[in-house]
Amino acid sequence: MPQSPADTTKDRAWSFHVQATSIWQYHPDFPATYTGKNSLLTSEPGQVSFTSTVYAGVRLWKQAALYFNPEVAGGSGLSSALGIAGFPNGETFRIGSKQLKLYVARLYLEQKFAIGPGSDYETDDLNQIQQHTPATYLSIRAGKFSIADFFDDNSYSHDPREQFMNWSLMSNGAWDYPANTRGYTIGAVVEYHTPGWAVRAGITQVPTYANGPTLDNQISKAHGITVEGEKNIRINKRAGVVRLLLFHNLAGMGNYEEAVKNSQPPDIEAVRGDPRSKNGLGVSFEQEVGNQAGIFMRGSWNDGHNETWAFTEIDHSLSGGIV
Repeated sequence: MPQSPADTTKDRAWSFHVQATSIWQYHPDFPATYTGKNSLLTSEPGQVSFTSTVYAGVRLWKQAALYFNPEVAGGSGLSSALGIAGFPNGETFRIGSKQLKLYVARLYLEQKFAIGPGSDYETDDLNQIQQHTPATYLSIRAGKFSIADFFDDNSYSHDPREQFMNWSLMSNGAWDYPANTRGYTIGAVVEYHTPGWAVRAGITQVPTYANGPTLDNQISKAHGITVEGEKNIRINKRAGVVRLLLFHNLAGMGNYEEAVKNSQPPDIEAVRGDPRSKNGLGVSFEQEVGNQAGIFMRGSWNDGHNETWAFTEIDHSLSGGIV
């Protein structure tokens, strides 16, 4: 009797990966008619950033898993990551000091609930345990994570560790996504996922001040709400995805117009106070065009009235490329 081949799709109880990235960047000297404290320096030595993350996950019970990511980061970007809204090193937002620091990047629980018949198969990956999952499900993720883990996840332009490194190509540039200095937040994301489309919504904490390390616990006065719809498409029998993202952030932001009126030079910190909002949207498209090639496009917008609170000073953006 011929023996049956081994089952290569066996469910596993855990997942473990380690990653490390180092980026060195330099620019030649250039002239500038004005240089301020937040400008890109006209002359500086090359700068190195280093990050390393452990991705560990364990299955707790049926369709439930706990993920834990300790991370170490250190170094610096050019001009301490100032002076360019679309900064060229996507790893520098994780760095809080030049010395290497160890911290918890992610610690969250994921639970999926089957909605209807059918199943899919997830391979072992970063924060993903190899297992069979429902084809249609409702999932809840709660804890500490990066909101960009679950939203605007473009296959060709999302991860600066292995794709384009520019900040404005990691996600929608005008999405002031809720995060502390290192790019992480605490909150919950609910997703309804089907084989053809998905919709997800999240509420998360924002920092106590712009780009600050400490998250604000006054949720009623300071939070980020993100909603995204996703539709799978096929062009010439090849897979593609279209996404629409909406966001609403609330925090004690300064207002740009008030800052200009009230002080010279303008001081945005002087007009911080009552909670103000920043609202915006982003559209994302990705399409496979060959076995080893894909294209992407993104367009994003926010209202631009109030202070950027967590990510970068971009109000409108349009990008595209091929990988």
